[in-house]
Amino acid sequence: MKKIIQLLVFVSSVFVHAQSAGDILFTGFNADGDKDFSIVALKDLNANTIIYFTDSEPNAAGNGNSDSEGVLKWDTGASVINAGTVIVFTDVDSASNLNFGSSVGVLTVVDAGFNIATSGDVVYATYGDPSTNSVTKWIAGIQNNDDGLEANFSATGLSVTSNYVVIDNTASKDGGEYTGTRTGKTVEEYKSLIVDEENWTTMTDNTSMLLPFDDTPFSITTLSVANISKEKIQFTNISGILNTSRGHVIKIINMLGQEVKNSQLQSGFYFVFVNIDGSIVKYKITI
Repeated sequence: MKKIIQLLVFVSSVFVHAQSAGDILFTGFNADGDKDFSIVALKDLNANTIIYFTDSEPNAAGNGNSDSEGVLKWDTGASVINAGTVIVFTDVDSASNLNFGSSVGVLTVVDAGFNIATSGDVVYATYGDPSTNSVTKWIAGIQNNDDGLEANFSATGLSVTSNYVVIDNTASKDGGEYTGTRTGKTVEEYKSLIVDEENWTTMTDNTSMLLPFDDTPFSITTLSVANISKEKIQFTNISGILNTSRGHVIKIINMLGQEVKNSQLQSGFYFVFVNIDGSIVKYKITI
């Protein structure tokens, strides 16, 4: 069924702090020695945000782990972490390691056994504890093998095109780091760059040469928000997918502050972000 929606631009002053896939992305991993990894924040992380890391496979329900390899808990700390900040996690295979911890915030062990395998492994980041089937959102992931995606990967909702890094040009890589540009790109552009294996330097041995990981911040470009509040725009809703007569839809947020996919949209209120000639315009619409 085709529905035409006529509306005026609504520029909202409401700020939401939704937790979404791609809030962070992995930028480095080391499966040798005492294990290390790094991430970049692609949005501002509120003080004392809790993020979990696990090298276990997801379960079929998509709310936790299917086994108990290991889980780490990261409290981001008392201050907001600005988008673009790189955080390094060092010697994470045991809390007894002298240098165990994170460059920002506090890292603790929830379930012992976190151990990135040199023969090939996967590390996920989640909101909610995967060891107790309490995951509310799978944020990001990285794998260092060419065995294909894990059996229950689809339950995570992650995507190899925007928030899940696959290093699979050989059977296994012991370490790797994103070495692409860190300046002058938007968040969406960085996502595309970081998940592209061509922008990584990887090694099968002597991975200590990658350490310490580069913690240079990413400089994020923010597209301008145009104010064309007197101009009408037309959306078409075809079977729950929004299209627009001008520009293209880049993001949809529901009234709970959650980012949703542009597919099978149900009746309700939404904030829709549209790229029109390089400017991002926010609309409030009713379906």
